[in-house]
Amino acid sequence: MSTQDFREEKVQTEVLNRLAEHARRAGKTINDLLNDMLDERECLTRQKVERTKAVDVMADDWARALRAWAASHPVGTVIADDSRQGIYEGRGE
Repeated sequence: MSTQDFREEKVQTEVLNRLAEHARRAGKTINDLLNDMLDERECLTRQKVERTKAVDVMADDWARALRAWAASHPVGTVIADDSRQGIYEGRGE
């Protein structure tokens, strides 16, 4: 959709009234208010993307550290008897 398409779009009166009231309370023009809102939105979007990337990196680091920790322990060759009979043997059953 081109910029021209958006310029032809009409803003609903109710939306324009809300913007005007909000701008008046903030002591700004509607254009300044909209620019500030867009700047804030873009900043929040950038922060969200950066947090998502940071979480991915942290998860990768954590998984790598966990694998290294697990690999640092000897592999056991003993097979545990986890059968019901083995667990309850000698308990008066």
